[in-house]
Amino acid sequence: MKTALTNFASAVSQKAAGKDKQLGTEDDVDHRIAVVGFASDGGIEEYYYTNTELFVGAKQYRCDRNAKDQYKNAFQTMDTQIGQDNITASINALDADGGTHPDLGIKMANGILNANPVTSSDKARNRVVIMFTDGFPGDSSFDTTVADNAIKEAQITKNAGTTVYSVGIFGGADATNAGDRDSSNETVQANWFMQTVSSNNGEPQSPSYYLSASDADSLNNIFKQISDNIQSGGSSTTLNDTAVIRDIISTPFKLANEDVSSITLETYKYEGNDSSGAKKWTKNSGAMNATASVDGDKVNVTGFDYAANYVGTDTNADGTKAYHGDKLVISFNVVPKDGFLGGNDVYTNTSAGVYENADAATPVLTFNRPQVNVPIKDITVTARDKNVYLLNDLTKEQLLSDATVQVGHVSLDLTRSDYGLESWQTKYVNISVAVKDENGNAVTDLSALKEDQTYSVTVTVSPKTDGANASGAPAIEKTGNDGGTINVFKPELTYTDSTVYYGDIAPTDFSDNLKETIWKHEDEIADAEAMGAAPELSLSYTPDAAKITDGKIDSKKDVNIDAVVKIGHTDITTSTSFAHVKEAAECSWNITDPDGSPAFLLHVKTCQLTITKKNGASDEPYVFTVYKDGVKYSEVTIVGNRSETISELPVGIYTIEEDGGWSWRYSATYEGNGATLTAGNDSGSITCTNKKDSNSWLNNFSTVVKNIFGKANNKK
Repeated sequence: MKTALTNFASAVSQKAAGKDKQLGTEDDVDHRIAVVGFASDGGIEEYYYTNTELFVGAKQYRCDRNAKDQYKNAFQTMDTQIGQDNITASINALDADGGTHPDLGIKMANGILNANPVTSSDKARNRVVIMFTDGFPGDSSFDTTVADNAIKEAQITKNAGTTVYSVGIFGGADATNAGDRDSSNETVQANWFMQTVSSNNGEPQSPSYYLSASDADSLNNIFKQISDNIQSGGSSTTLNDTAVIRDIISTPFKLANEDVSSITLETYKYEGNDSSGAKKWTKNSGAMNATASVDGDKVNVTGFDYAANYVGTDTNADGTKAYHGDKLVISFNVVPKDGFLGGNDVYTNTSAGVYENADAATPVLTFNRPQVNVPIKDITVTARDKNVYLLNDLTKEQLLSDATVQVGHVSLDLTRSDYGLESWQTKYVNISVAVKDENGNAVTDLSALKEDQTYSVTVTVSPKTDGANASGAPAIEKTGNDGGTINVFKPELTYTDSTVYYGDIAPTDFSDNLKETIWKHEDEIADAEAMGAAPELSLSYTPDAAKITDGKIDSKKDVNIDAVVKIGHTDITTSTSFAHVKEAAECSWNITDPDGSPAFLLHVKTCQLTITKKNGASDEPYVFTVYKDGVKYSEVTIVGNRSETISELPVGIYTIEEDGGWSWRYSATYEGNGATLTAGNDSGSITCTNKKDSNSWLNNFSTVVKNIFGKANNKK
């Protein structure tokens, strides 16, 4: 930087020497330079106004102490060796320690300019402020307060007709980037600051007053570019009828009629001053050859000869005053573009100035920039209901994704940091978006949702400034709000019963009992295409332990099966709905609102065994022992040659054995090796066929005589 500044000062010195390039001759030009440093303010004690000073030679005058006492002496004449040596010493005294407070630097520059006003003898003098920085405004990071203060000071500079250049060599400096004050990226904010503090007035231009350098060579080129705009000795500017007044309409505005017909050109003849000293004017009948043209956002007016019509007063020989000259008045209406959100202190143009001719890139002088207040239009917010599966999450961004916002007729995309708008649309307003839950708490994320709830979306558009110094009633903050409901869809599981057999192995897989899984909110079934895949359910089942022994069904009554439903590790059984359908005629379960305890039943069936007696005495009783799986299970008595059926038997292999104490006179044979009763074969039969081996009774000596007990013999 010091090398580039030294080269710049040398270039100005050469121009100050005039066309003959010799100091001390008549064509010398009194170019002047002042050097100001800016770093820290009074906010950090150890850096209390460090390197924030005005220079006269190598001597430093600190901002908070005696800098203002030296404003008059700060300019050094570059057509003298003393002045050149002083500027070299000032450049060498610059230091980089401290923060970055350009607001203080520009404030001191304004003090120097005010203390050295342009006099009539200096009428050809151009005034330039070059702000160079290698960092963001602030002590350690981008500070919007410091940036805003610097821009206000720079606007004072520009309103006085001074051109402001900004030069940045920080990482990411980009003179083609408009930047954004409210970005979360400090480099983007810094580019906005550099564009706005310069005579670009916030919008990239060509040629540009914001210049960025990535190395020493490009920095030297920047200062050469600026020095090339400095007038050499012996030249002057004459504003004749080739001169152009150019007004560049700022991006938020457009011509009311959008063509040249909306531009009015009037001329007025100077008639002297009134008693108060104000100039008096008489309107002429025509525009005195002035013509207007429109080129995009530029309004150009040329053809008026300013030199021939300059305004002045001559004194005649008799002492009377003679007045001459005319002024050109250009007027046109601009209106905000449809996409502009409004705000206060809005500049209606990017710049306006007088150019020597149509090809000139730099104006001879500039005009003040009008500022107006543009109302912010009403805001309409529409929040949408959101459908979500149980225990799913919703982010603030998801809640905003379906919300629609209209500021007037301008739509905002709440999912984007720039709201889907260009920087000019939001340049003068702040937009805030709040999402709140039903209790009024700010929402960033809603996790593991279990029950329905409401939420609200509030959008506020507020002006960045108060608009007290601009024309029109100040814009006021506008707010829009709407609410939506978050519908939590929960699972509904439909089960049917199944059949088991008494004594059979108890089932452990109940997947076939689940007939349907749907996700519902009240009567609405979830739309998987719109909501995405539903969470995976983990299901576990617990049979009634009192009815199962050693893994087998140990009851003749229905077995309850309880269900537990989880998503991940979270038990959601109480949030799950259960339904029951009957597929078996014997199901008598009529519960209308099952809760999963139980979710369904195991209907227990039993087996039966028929025992038939053959070839015995028709009236004698015969006793049979029934064995299940080789173990005595029960006894059955059959009278005569009949059959008896044993019901409610568990599954198993059944055999019988006739009791010889009752049928000792008979020998028995059994058809088959027993009966195997299973779920697929739940009834069986065994036949016992006797053969009489003896006709004796009791002692084997008496023949059998039927002993018939009748009523007649039944006496006490």
